[in-house]
Amino acid sequence: MENRMNRYVRVPLFQFEYDAMVSVVFNCGAYKGADALIEEINAGYYEKMFDFILPYRIGRNVNLKHRRFQEARLFASGVYDAAH
Repeated sequence: MENRMNRYVRVPLFQFEYDAMVSVVFNCGAYKGADALIEEINAGYYEKMFDFILPYRIGRNVNLKHRRFQEARLFASGVYDAAH
């Protein structure tokens, strides 16, 4: 996952933004799961990433809503929440 991010993301990221994106990519699949996410960030849409990540590839799996919220919040605010 990190290799794909390092190879294709062309904009600067804070560590927490990078961590959030790696988490999303890891959970969605390193290849097809990452394409739209990488395109969005490379376009420079930092401020839109929370709303972009939130519904990302959830489909019918409602169990992912909490995970996507944590990843989106991490990207937007840098808050690492290890609560279970």
